[in-house]
Amino acid sequence: MTGTLTLRYHRVTPLFRELTVAARQVSFSGRKIKTTGEITVDGEVCVSADGLFIDAFVDRPR
Repeated sequence: MTGTLTLRYHRVTPLFRELTVAARQVSFSGRKIKTTGEITVDGEVCVSADGLFIDAFVDRPR
């Protein structure tokens, strides 16, 4: 479950170019999982992201 998701736009993301998308888990504490990620083109960051996710067990209908 998403607690927070913050995006920062550093530059225009060009169309019809190969993008590199990378994400990683920074830490976890109990049910909280902190993550970070970015989208780059030719090594330049277009978008960076920070997220806080909650590991929530949700009952599914049977």
